[in-house]
Formats: sequence, C-alpha cells, structure tokens
Amino acid sequence: AGIAQPIVLLEGVFEREQLDAAAAHRFELVVHIEEQIELLRAAPPGVQFDVWLKLDTGMNRLGLKGSAFAAAHAALVRLPGVRQPVRLFSHFATADDKDDPATVVQLTRFREATEGLPGPRSLANSAAMLNFPEALADWVRPGLLLYGVSPLGGATGADFGLQPAMTLHSRIIGLK
Repeated sequence: AGIAQPIVLLEGVFEREQLDAAAAHRFELVVHIEEQIELLRAAPPGVQFDVWLKLDTGMNRLGLKGSAFAAAHAALVRLPGVRQPVRLFSHFATADDKDDPATVVQLTRFREATEGLPGPRSLANSAAMLNFPEALADWVRPGLLLYGVSPLGGATGADFGLQPAMTLHSRIIGLK
C-alpha cells in the first residue's frame, strides 16, 4: 500500500508464520506474554525486530507485571533477533477521568519498573494526552483524537480544536 512508516503490531505475534510475515514486512512487535519471547528466540538468523515490551501497570488487559516484566526485559536484551534498546510502554485504564487517582498510580508504577532502563517510552493515549501532560513520553498513541473525537465526557472534539481525519458518506438504500 506504499506505507513507509513503521507499523507496530500491538498484539505482537503468536505463531512462527506470523513472525516470518512480520520479518518480511519489517513490522515492529509488541511483547506482552512470555510465549512471545520464545517465538523471538526462533527468529530467522540475521533478522532483527524493533520490540515494544508492555508493562501492565493496572489496565489488567495485556502486559507483564513486576518480576515477570523485569525477566522479560532481561531476556529480550540478550536476544540477537531484538534490536536494542527495547522500547517500553503501558496503557492507561482511566485517563479520561482526571480526578481518578489510578492514572497517577499507573504512572508511578511505570517509572519505578522502567527506571534505569534505556529505550523510548510510550504511555499516553488520547485521554492522557489531554488530561495528563506528565504522561507524554517519547511516543504517544492517539486513538479517538485522530478521528476528531474527544475521549473526555462532556467535551467535543471541537472544544480542543480537533478535526476529523476522515469522513464517511453513505446513502440509505431502504427503509422498513
């Protein structure tokens, strides 16, 4: 499709065929479970991946916690198929609510777990970009903002000067 910018597979890969396809297309990979590290151990010789290691700081959806995160980072640093430095990220559960202390707790957990580790960091989703400027790191991951939509209740995209990146046009073909 002519896309020249890096593409990150936010789920990562789960089987060898997917790893081979990711290598062929130079996709960046997310590692959020230990089995994905085992797949990277079997990377084709001479192939290196840019890898994002996901820390579960409290979203409780994907990512490694505590000592499992530290062990995964140590393993990825040693793998010849992983380009260094390993990239580090997490995802916020409630950044749309500025009064909910959970986001500050998640920020603290991320800083503590990644302190002293090299590599770019990514924390802020759309809501955090608006509500928590301290969450802006090396990379941000806007979602709703790209569509001109506010992720914050009681606010519209226009309130932040947002414009949609696309439109959808359709016709009604029947009413019943």
